[in-house]
Amino acid sequence: MVNSTKFVVMRPIPVREEIDFQGHNIRSYHFRTGSNDSNKPPILFFHATGYSALTYQTLFDEWVQAGYSVHSIDFLSHGESSKSDDFSNWWPFRNQVLALKQKVSQESTIPPVLVGHSLGGANSLLAAAKDSNLTGVVALDPVVLGPLTSYLTLFVKTPLATIAANRRTTFKNLDIVRRSYRKSPAFKNFNNQVFEDYLTSCFVKNQDSSYSLALPREIEAKLFQTLTPGHWWQYRKIKVPVFAYITQNSDVCPRQSAKRLASKNKHSIYKVHESGSHFFPMEDPKNVATDVLNFIDSLA
Repeated sequence: MVNSTKFVVMRPIPVREEIDFQGHNIRSYHFRTGSNDSNKPPILFFHATGYSALTYQTLFDEWVQAGYSVHSIDFLSHGESSKSDDFSNWWPFRNQVLALKQKVSQESTIPPVLVGHSLGGANSLLAAAKDSNLTGVVALDPVVLGPLTSYLTLFVKTPLATIAANRRTTFKNLDIVRRSYRKSPAFKNFNNQVFEDYLTSCFVKNQDSSYSLALPREIEAKLFQTLTPGHWWQYRKIKVPVFAYITQNSDVCPRQSAKRLASKNKHSIYKVHESGSHFFPMEDPKNVATDVLNFIDSLA
C-alpha cells in the first residue's frame, strides 16, 4: 500500500521591523532560526523594480534551511514601505542597502553578503563600492548598462518607463490579476510559489475590497528613467568578491559588463543562466538559490 501522506514544510516567518530612512519608513524582514551557524555571514537581499522582498521568499527558504540568516527590505515606495517620489537618481536606493547593512551589523560581527536582482543588484554593487566590509556581492542580472548606453538614457525615454506609466493599477480581485498576468511574457514562466508570493506582497487591498499595485505606476516609471551615467566609476572601486549572474542576451547587463565586474577580485566569477529571461530568479528559484550558496561557501 502506498503511503499518500503529504508532509507540509513550514516556511520560515520573518520578523517585520521598520528602518527610519530620511523621514520615510522602510519595511525590513528578518529570517532568523535557532539553527543558524554563527560563523556564516548574514545574507542581505534586495529586490527588483516593481517587486518586493517577499516575492523572493522561495530563495530565502533555501538559504534559511542551509543555516543562513536572511534580511531584506522593501525599497522605498515598494511593498509595505512608505510611498515617495523624493528621488532623482538611484543613490537613495544604494543608501537603503547601506541602512539595512548598518542595522544587521548591530547583531552580527561577520561581514554580510549582499544579494540583489536587477535594481537591487545594481545598488548592492554601488553599496560595495562605498563600504567594503563585506564577504561578497551577488548581482543577479543587475542593471549595469555600458557607459555609453547609460549616458543615452539621459536623452531617450526608456520603453519600460512608458509601459509603467500606462500600467493598469486597480483590479476587482486577485483572481483577475492572476489570470491576466499569467498570460504576460514577464510572468508566464514564474515558479508557482513565487507568483503567489508576488501577488500577496505587491498588491494592497483597498477599502472597497479591490486590489491596487503597491508601487504607484508614476513612481515605477520615474525609477526606470532615473538611471544616470557614472556608475562605472563606482564599480571600479569594488574590492570584494563578486558573483555576476546574468542571463543570455541580457538587456540590462551585457556579458562584457559581467566580465568586468568579475575581474577585480581573484575570487569573483560570472555565470550565464540558460533561460535567457531577466526573471530567472523567479522562474528557477531553487537552482539560483543553490548557485548563490555555492558561491558563498566557496568564499568560506
